[in-house]
Amino acid sequence: MTDDLSTGQTIFVAASTILGIILLVLTSIFYLSVIGGIVTASLWNWFIVKQFSLPSMSIPMGIGINIFINKFIPQPLNPEELDKKKALGKILGILITPWFILLMGWIVSLYL
Repeated sequence: MTDDLSTGQTIFVAASTILGIILLVLTSIFYLSVIGGIVTASLWNWFIVKQFSLPSMSIPMGIGINIFINKFIPQPLNPEELDKKKALGKILGILITPWFILLMGWIVSLYL
């Protein structure tokens, strides 16, 4: 009887882990798409609209363009070269870089 309970617990832990990973990946994709769209639309509206008198871009359009462009940019990841510290640094870089780009664009737009 204890073996059945132990097997059931093992299956539950494995299923919970897999579900957690799937939710983390989906949340990350959603976050990166939305922030990428915000950055794309903001930079477009700050620089391209003023310079070339083109129509402004909405955030949903920015999300779509960001997804389209990222489809053609390869994101190589070699697991053999990454240890835990490098992986954490790479993840933090991916999460922080769009905000840094937005900040730099905003600062430059103040001088236009």
